[in-house]
Amino acid sequence: MLSLFFAATAGAYGPPRHHGSCLHNLQEEEKLLGSQPDPDRYYREVILPHKLSMNLDYLDRVSLSYDVLLVFRTTCTLLVPLWTPKRQ
Repeated sequence: MLSLFFAATAGAYGPPRHHGSCLHNLQEEEKLLGSQPDPDRYYREVILPHKLSMNLDYLDRVSLSYDVLLVFRTTCTLLVPLWTPKRQ
């Protein structure tokens, strides 16, 4: 299965980039890593396997319609903070 992952053409976009889970939000990932006693180990054992799993799932579902859905979700993820009033 990993041979499929490594054979895929690299790109700047994929499921971990847009996923709504806090684990894949880069700002949240930074906070998670900062709160760990061993950030490198946490990344290798928790975050990286989850990201690889999501990418393998993406490779199984590759299609134009799925890519359009990912772009739509990314757009929504970027716009939601603009619509949400900031708490003081």
